[in-house]
Amino acid sequence: MYGSRTNNEGVAISANGSSPILVGEQVEGNKLVSVAMATDQNGNPSDKRATMTFLQRNGANFTHSFWDSTEEWAIVQVNREMLHICTKIVSEEQYYAILEEHGDGSFKGFIDAVANHILPKAAEMSFTLKIIYKENKSNGKWYPNFPKFPNFIEVDGTSPSTFSTNPKYDIYTMPAATNMGDTPATFDESPTPSVAF
Repeated sequence: MYGSRTNNEGVAISANGSSPILVGEQVEGNKLVSVAMATDQNGNPSDKRATMTFLQRNGANFTHSFWDSTEEWAIVQVNREMLHICTKIVSEEQYYAILEEHGDGSFKGFIDAVANHILPKAAEMSFTLKIIYKENKSNGKWYPNFPKFPNFIEVDGTSPSTFSTNPKYDIYTMPAATNMGDTPATFDESPTPSVAF
């Protein structure tokens, strides 16, 4: 119906489009709003991926994923990233005490301990993030993400900043896709087919 507040699926109609994720070496004004096990596009829970979402000052949601793994290097990476993020909220001693008391050593137990016992302590905090573009090697698309290694988060107002830029890896403007996949293209001098309308 014209003038309706919702679409036919009951979702509110917004006057504004979604905001783009802010990318840069020092993106200020980010609120940590959720840490949870992820869901797929159908709303089914995942037991292999968790997400951490930051609300940016322009209203965009920047989401970072953590992946469950049996590979030691991947477990170390998740531990390093989570320690780096959480020690901006609690001390390292408090972090490990919370995990020992509330975690069970599993990926889900780890995420639940952070979500239930560290996330609430960040409610009034605002963070500066270092967000870069990374390429998905399988499809050539670029997406915003944290750098592979810290430092990529600090409390707003940290001085001097702990961030630095490595021009080889830290890309702040979205490059053109390198893999166009199945995009048809004609590079010889054959005539292009006509299309009837």
